[in-house]
Order: sequence, then C-alpha cells, then structure tokens
Amino acid sequence: MVALVGPNGAGKTTLLRLLSGELKPHGGSVTVTGGLGVMRQFVGSVQDTTTVRDLLVSVARPGIREAARAVDAAEHAIMTVDDEAAQLAYAQALADWAEVRGYEAETLWDICTTAALGVPYEKAQWREVRTLSGGEQKRLVLEALLRGTDEVLLLDEPDNYLDVPGKRWLEERLAETRKTVLFVSHDRELLARAAQKIVSLEPGPAGADAWVHGGGFATFHQARQERFARFEELRRRWDEKHAQLRKLVLALRQAAENSPDMASRYRAAQTRLRKFEEAGPPPEPPREQDIRMRLKGGRTGVRAVTCEQLELTGLMKPFDLEVFYGERVAVLGSNGSGKSHFLRLLAGDGVAHTGTWKLGARVVPGHFAQTHAHPELQGRTLLDILWTEHSQDRGAAMSRLRRYELTRQAEQTFDRLSGGQQARFQILLLELQGVTALLLDEPTDNLDLESAEALQEGLESFEGTVLAVTHDRWFARTFDRYLLFASDGRIRKPQPRLGRTQSGTRSLTGVAGPPLRGAGNCAKGSEGAAPRDGTGRGGGGEERTPTPAREAHPPGRSYSGPRNSEHAPDERGPTMTGVEPDRLDDQQLMKELETIHRTRHDTLLYGSNDALRTHNDRMARLEGEYLRRNPRRPVAAGRTREGARERTTADTKTPTTPAT
Repeated sequence: MVALVGPNGAGKTTLLRLLSGELKPHGGSVTVTGGLGVMRQFVGSVQDTTTVRDLLVSVARPGIREAARAVDAAEHAIMTVDDEAAQLAYAQALADWAEVRGYEAETLWDICTTAALGVPYEKAQWREVRTLSGGEQKRLVLEALLRGTDEVLLLDEPDNYLDVPGKRWLEERLAETRKTVLFVSHDRELLARAAQKIVSLEPGPAGADAWVHGGGFATFHQARQERFARFEELRRRWDEKHAQLRKLVLALRQAAENSPDMASRYRAAQTRLRKFEEAGPPPEPPREQDIRMRLKGGRTGVRAVTCEQLELTGLMKPFDLEVFYGERVAVLGSNGSGKSHFLRLLAGDGVAHTGTWKLGARVVPGHFAQTHAHPELQGRTLLDILWTEHSQDRGAAMSRLRRYELTRQAEQTFDRLSGGQQARFQILLLELQGVTALLLDEPTDNLDLESAEALQEGLESFEGTVLAVTHDRWFARTFDRYLLFASDGRIRKPQPRLGRTQSGTRSLTGVAGPPLRGAGNCAKGSEGAAPRDGTGRGGGGEERTPTPAREAHPPGRSYSGPRNSEHAPDERGPTMTGVEPDRLDDQQLMKELETIHRTRHDTLLYGSNDALRTHNDRMARLEGEYLRRNPRRPVAAGRTREGARERTTADTKTPTTPAT
C-alpha cells in the first residue's frame, strides 16, 4: 500500500498517467504485471451524460471495454437497419462479449451497484452519473476496482467526496485487499491508517524529484526533516572542502613563485580543484512551500449566527442554533444531509427553507465553495481578478500571490488551475474581502499537506467565527464543537461539557490533533488560543486570565498512527486514569480533565458507543470533583479567544444551549 504525496501541481496525476500508459515517458520504461485498474481524478465530478454502465465499463479490463463498444455499435446498427447483416453482427458482438466474460462482469457490477447505490445493476445501468453525488460516484468505482480482477490499482484521490463512514469503509477495504495499490491522497488520517510506504514528489530547480520513504505516515515528517538536514550537511562539507582546496592552490602558487620544485605540486593542486569544481556541489534540496494565509476577521456582535426552527426543505428537521463570535464549529454528517445547503443559505443564496435565521451585527460572511463553482471567475486570469475586483496593482497582486505559492499561475485563467490552486486562490479572495465569518465547505479537500497546515494556522489567528463543513477527521479535531447532520434529518450538537468559566479561565477542552507547520514533527498539537497581546486581555478589552497553551509533544516523537477509538493514548505523558478524582491534586485533576475531553472528541468522531459510555462516566466524576472544589465556577460551553463570548458580560444575558 503506497501513498503518493506532494504539493499541488507537482505532477502526481501526470505520474499516474505515465504509469497507466496514457502518456509516454521521455526516458525509462513502465512494466505492470497482473492487470492494471485505474481510477481517474475526475470521478466524483462527472456532469455529462455518462451512464452508470459507461462509468463501470471505463474502469473494466481492456477486453471488456472493447467488447462493450462493439455491442453498443451493433445495437445501434440493428436499431437503424434491421437486416440479416446487422443481426449477424449483433450476434457476433454478444458472442465476443461472452468470450471476454462480460456476463461475469455484469454480475460483479450488480454487486457493486447494490453496495454503492442500493439498487441492482439492471435498474441502475442507464442512470446518468451526474444524478449521483460525488461520494456515490467514488464509492461505485472503488467497489468495482477493489472487487475486480486487476492486481495493481492506481487511485487518484480516492477519498475525495467521501463522507466519514465512506472513508472508514475505504480504509477497511485497503487494509483487507491483497492487491498492490498506489494512491494519491491529501487526507492525513487516511495516510496515517493505510499507507505502508510513501512516495513524495518534491519540486526542485530541475523539476520534481521522487523520494521514497520506506515507513508510514507516522515517521514521514521526521524522516523528511532528517533528509533536509542531510542536504544541508552535504553542502556544508562541500563548501568546506572547496575552501580548503582553494586555500591550498593559493599557498602552492606563492610557494612555486619562490621555488621551482613546488611547480609540479601547484599544477597537481590546480587539476584537483578543477575536477572538484567540475563535479559540482551536491544537489540542491527540494524547495519547500512557504504558504502564509493572513485571515484577519474583525469584531462582531456576540451572536454571530442565530437559527430558530430552521428547516431546509426536504433535507432536515427544524432545529435551533446559536453560534457565538469567535467559535469554531465543524459541520459533520453524511453526503446529502444538507450541510452544503446550510452554508449556502448563511452565505445569502436562495435555498428553500422554513423558520428564521439571521447573522449578527457586523458579520460579513465569506463562502468557500466545495465545487469551486465561480462562473464570474471563469476565463479570467488571476491578475485580472485581483485588479478588477480588489484594486490590486501588479506589484501588490504578485506579492499576495507569492504568499499563496501562485506566482507562476498569475497569468493563467482560474479554470485552468488545479483543484488545490483554485482552493488557495479562493482563500486569498476571502482574505481580501474582509470577512468576519468564514463559511468553509470542504476547504481541505484539494489542498496538499502543507497548504492544509497553513490553513489551520490561518484559522488559529483569524479574529472571527468559523463554520466549516468537513469530512477531514484530522482537520475536524482542531474545532471547538460540532454540528452533526444525522441521516434521520435531525441536527445534533455534541459539545465539550467544559468551556469558559465565569472568571474567564480557559477550560481544558482542546483536542490533541494535527500538526501545524514549524511544529517540529507531525505529532505536535496546535497551540491554545492565548490572548494575542500578551497582557491577559482580549480584543474586546475584557479582563481575562492568560490562556495556557496546549503542550507540544516532546522533540523526536511523531504521530504514531491511527488513534484507538476506545483508549486514545495520552501523548503528553502518563495519566491518572486509575486514580479516584478526590485523590488528585488540582494540577492532576485539570490534566485528567483535558485528557478525558480530548479522548471523548476522538470517540465522538470514530463512533465507539462503549468507549463513549466509559468516558462519560469518568468525565462526570471528574467534573463533579472539579465543581466541588470550585463551587463559584460553573461549567459552561464556549471557547477562550480574544473577544469570545464572556459569561459575565453585564449587557449580555447568559445564553442557554438546547440539550442534545
């Protein structure tokens, strides 16, 4: 199980096209044994008149593809001219179809359509693929390839458009299969759980180089840092040797001027220096991306979003919701449950609904579209968009594009960018619009690893409210609370039970999660949202206790793979799980509360009911002990951020959150 990773535009899809034979290499050769199955990147976004049968035939063996085309042509001919020749041609096409085992393939397709779409192949074969969701398209093709006879599979971003249950299914199937699989993915959770080896495409001065890491994602970041350190060490040694040889040549030249006997040694040293310089220095290290997203935001009213008995027609049941300034809310749920429609409604689109909703004072929404559907940007270059829409002259525009690693694409049109490049440009436009509430629909879906980490850093510094639809479990761990769109149409709100206390002290609800760039390795958790002026005061001038940052992992440790849904390890040191709460001191009690809440978030995401009951029981006892020691500091929900809602604000009535 090999994962292919690299920055957007590094050539991952091109490499798969070379391996599949679609493109011819300029040098070298490609050999595949055992049959090759390929899933293209476009699967999930098919919008033409392709049918389910056409899609399944396109990923079948070459013999079946040719026989299917012959059957289609013979059927068309017999419908046009029903003579003896047409009937004989049709009979021959059916015989050829049977010879290549086409009927066995149809039996397999029946299993696939039943598993992916819930209907047999006979009923699904003429359905247009564009009527399926992106997740259904992906699942259908993956079912066909993983159940098929090809022993080697090339999968280009197989997890895109899949919801969390779909991604779990994919992880399980990849773990079970005995096929050789090379897959492209930016999903850090899938990489951590499925990849046994990683091939990294890294852009360099002469094009992209492929570096193979023999371990999994758990050790990938550390190994990559060590590789870059070796590049630096080799260059340092070369520079030292070069300086030493030049110094020797200079010394021998001076000696040769005074002594003819030294002339031969001088010439030998010159030859040695020349050959050393002709061999050249060691190769330059790959260029690392330096993406810096400066999402600023701004102060708004206390309630950023308020919904009362809101119902999206045909998608969900009525629900109430309050989202407060500064909160980070992850919107989770299966495909087709109405998550994207909900964000579009908040962005101002005309989505059919009942009930009421409103944005708070000074809330300026900025919508990131999952499909990157921006008709107003089609056919226009990035420089033109920045000039006409945001009054950015060429110098200012190039400076901003440089921060998003888009300078080479400045003269390209928006529709010719890769999916990840379009996503980065969308975020740049949000930065320029001065939004105070971000409505993000699958923002990490097409972002490479470094871009996703840059987005997390940008959201950490954003002074506003964030609602994000995501199926990225790694990304979801960085949010304060969750809004779950269940399959029965109900909206559930699983939340941390500890939040801001009356004194403004941060409650320990942080989720140990993904790394941020510069953290040293991929296991480091994100920093806590400490007051940014360092004075203990937030942006609203309210007195607050300085927020403690979440502890980072010790140097040299890396993410150790998939989190166990029942007992996620405490990666920051030993816990006191077996000790009764009343025997813990205050520091141990708070550390245990942090650990139990972090593990509960993981359990909520991964769905272990027994583990959730165990954690809830332990959490209730810990919180009871906390309240016994701190009777004047009741538990409340919230996030400690600059300007986040303050339970003791005189002009704000304490809000109540409906029980879930």
